[in-house]
Order: sequence, then structure tokens, then C-alpha cells
Amino acid sequence: MTAEIFIYYKVEATLADDAAIAATWLLDEVERRTGVRGSLMRRVDDPLTWMEEYRAVGDPVSLLRAVEKALQASELLSLLQGTRHIETFVLHRPAVSA
Repeated sequence: MTAEIFIYYKVEATLADDAAIAATWLLDEVERRTGVRGSLMRRVDDPLTWMEEYRAVGDPVSLLRAVEKALQASELLSLLQGTRHIETFVLHRPAVSA
């Protein structure tokens, strides 16, 4: 079963350009380490809330480990307001009654 991973956070308004460079570097580094290409998105109603999205992840634990290593090597954390929030989802398959 594959997972979908969503990591969202707020960037400092005055540092948004630098944050975009750092986040793009992070996505590139995660792809280099894992082969999984993430996407960077932003909220429509709040352009300073961003989200990394990783789809069809076969090994979420390994991917999150790679994300954390890339994050520590990047400048992204210093460009954020507050903390990053990580959510991992799998496809819901309702139980079938006999």
C-alpha cells in the first residue's frame, strides 16, 4: 500500500523568495535520495502557507527520513514561521461485510 505525505508550513513574508529556493533544493535532494519527486504548493487564500506533497510513496518511513536529512542540510527551517506539520495518508478501504 502506498501513502501520500503532506508537509505544510508558513514562510516568513520577507523571506518567501529565499524559502522558494530552499524548498526547491529540498525537493531536488529528496528526489536524488529516494527517487520520489515531491511538489511544492501554496494555499489559494494564504500564499504564505506552503505544502510539500509526496504521492505514491512505497516506504513512508524512509521518505520522511530522507526529507528530514535534506531539511537539516537546507536553509528552509530558518525561513519559516513556526513549525512544519506532517500528515501521512493511505487510501481508505471500507471493511466489506460478509
